[in-house]
Formats: sequence, structure tokens, C-alpha cells
Amino acid sequence: MAAWSGPGGFGKADVEAYPAKTVNDILEGMAGCLDEVGNTKFGEALASGKGELESTFSGNTGADVLSNLQGVQLAWKKSKMQDYAKAKDPELSNQLTAELKAALEQAKELPTRLNDKLDDGATKEQVQKLMKAISQAFNTTEALKAKIG
Repeated sequence: MAAWSGPGGFGKADVEAYPAKTVNDILEGMAGCLDEVGNTKFGEALASGKGELESTFSGNTGADVLSNLQGVQLAWKKSKMQDYAKAKDPELSNQLTAELKAALEQAKELPTRLNDKLDDGATKEQVQKLMKAISQAFNTTEALKAKIG
């Protein structure tokens, strides 16, 4: 990791040499993670009707989803992408910040052993609401990528 960080690190050289690519790569990574969580981890499982989420046997799906969303938020904030995007398009930047916050708050409310509760109407509604929040964050990330990436 030390080779990538610091003023002479490889990471800095890549960012300075290809700033537009770096911006696009960060936004692409965020969008990819949001897509995976919303459409694959939840979407495919619910569409199949089997209720087999990613961590079927360990019961960790909720924690996995929360970790994925925290990773997206970390990329958004710690990479300084949020600040960069805000300078380019404050409205979209603020929108994405709010959408990520909403998705994280909803993910924190997922019940434990989620797979065992997908037959419950309230739980299914909760998951669908979270999927919508994730989809909104994905769409905003894509809009930012098109505008500044």
C-alpha cells in the first residue's frame, strides 16, 4: 500500500496523469457496486421467487448489503469525489449524497436473517423500498459520470 500512497506513490502519479479516467473509474466503481446490490443481490433473488439472497446460509445478507453501501459512501467521500462533483454540479452532488444516506439508513433497518423473512409482506416491502433507493443512487451516479466522468 505504501507504494500507492504519499506524494510519490503510484496512485498519485496515475491520478495526475489521467485525472478524467480516475474520476470515471471511481464513479464507475460506485455505480457497479450499487447495481450489484440492487439488481443482483436483491433483484435476482426476489425475481426468482426462491428468496435465496447472497448469504442464504450464513444469514449475513443484510450486513453484506450494508457493507457494500458503506463502501460506496466511502469512495464518494474519502476519494474527494464528493467535493469534486460538488464543484462541477452541486445539485447532482447533493442529490447523490442524500440518496446514499437514505439507502444506508434503510439498509441499517434490515432484519437479521433476512432470507428467513422474505415471505413476510412488510419485509418484502422494506427490501423493495431499499432497492428503489439504491436504484435512485445508481441513476444519479450514472448522471454524474455522464456529466463529469
